[in-house]
Amino acid sequence: MNARDKVLFVFGLLMCVIYALIGTALIFIPNLLADYPKNIKIGIGSVFIVYSFFRLYRSVIKYKLRNEN
Repeated sequence: MNARDKVLFVFGLLMCVIYALIGTALIFIPNLLADYPKNIKIGIGSVFIVYSFFRLYRSVIKYKLRNEN
């Protein structure tokens, strides 16, 4: 695994954490996007959290594939 692959893996993990934090903030901080109804904020926050798990899964799979070769 070269330096580029390591940087991309760390970036993928970092983005996963950022998306999860955004989703959590949308759900649990009531003043964030106060103009939107609570149902919409929970929906958008849930989408961010699900997407963060997808990014984590994709990063781990790519990491494993690159380490096998």
